[in-house]
Amino acid sequence: LETEPHHKFILPIKTEEYEPETDNGLACNLEFTYTSQYPEEPLIVQIKDTENFEEGDEERLQEHLLEQMNENLGMVMVFTLVSAAQEWLNVQWDKIKQHRAESAAKKLIAEEEAER
Repeated sequence: LETEPHHKFILPIKTEEYEPETDNGLACNLEFTYTSQYPEEPLIVQIKDTENFEEGDEERLQEHLLEQMNENLGMVMVFTLVSAAQEWLNVQWDKIKQHRAESAAKKLIAEEEAER
């Protein structure tokens, strides 16, 4: 996107099951901005264009990425951050699918009990 004062670029990430314009899967763009002291200090990372995130997910992903940056200070870390974000999205999506399945099962049980 930019090279002055520092390089800035965006990388899209998504779960394997992500389908645009549906509620299936998670996706977002990670905007990375290098700093003058990188890799001795963290990059600036912004999460943009989130798809199907639940409340608080963006903040939790941002915290996860900050932890990863702090663990990797002194090393080139963009690939590590993208991998960590990808894994985080997949874990979150698995939790969402499980929650949806449990909710659907509870609803079905409630409907069956109401019919009795």
